[in-house]
Amino acid sequence: SLSIFRPDSPLAVVGDLPMQVFSAAFCLAGLPFIAFGCIGMARKDEVSLRAYYFYLLLAMVVAGYFIVEAAAATTCGSLPRDMKAGGAFFCGMIQVVSIFMCTVLLGNMIYGLYIVWSLCQDVGLNVSTKFSDLEESYGSVMAKRLHEESRGEGREGREAEEGQRREGRKGQRQRQRWRRKGQRRQRWRG
Repeated sequence: SLSIFRPDSPLAVVGDLPMQVFSAAFCLAGLPFIAFGCIGMARKDEVSLRAYYFYLLLAMVVAGYFIVEAAAATTCGSLPRDMKAGGAFFCGMIQVVSIFMCTVLLGNMIYGLYIVWSLCQDVGLNVSTKFSDLEESYGSVMAKRLHEESRGEGREGREAEEGQRREGRKGQRQRQRWRRKGQRRQRWRG
């Protein structure tokens, strides 16, 4: 769109005409997949989310190609005349910034892809909850845990019950020892 309004801008031309047509067609073809992603999020539908995930994967490959191509195109020969006077310093800085930006952009794209993949896994396993229900679901989990503990069904409840049994046996043994000692003392005195 920038090439339509400002054709003389250096950012307007990313490639030749076939590349621009491909880029525009690819972006327009992605609109239904973006809609699938939104529908999949709203309905927690794995199939719609997977369709969006695979489009996003393909879009990241295409965008990654453009990013690497743009990073490779920024060389010392592409510097303006004013900066060429600086020599090696400006040339080195351009290359370092280019590599850094390429790495950051590719890393962010991979992280975004991971987020969508993770959501697909959560929806597929049917363990995800609505974001607004997090506090409510946490409260129900805690209530269930307290109920299990009070009945002795939970892990903590079982451990506590087992500990009480051990303490009970231990206390019972101690009481038996004290009785025996008391009986011995009575025999010795009497």
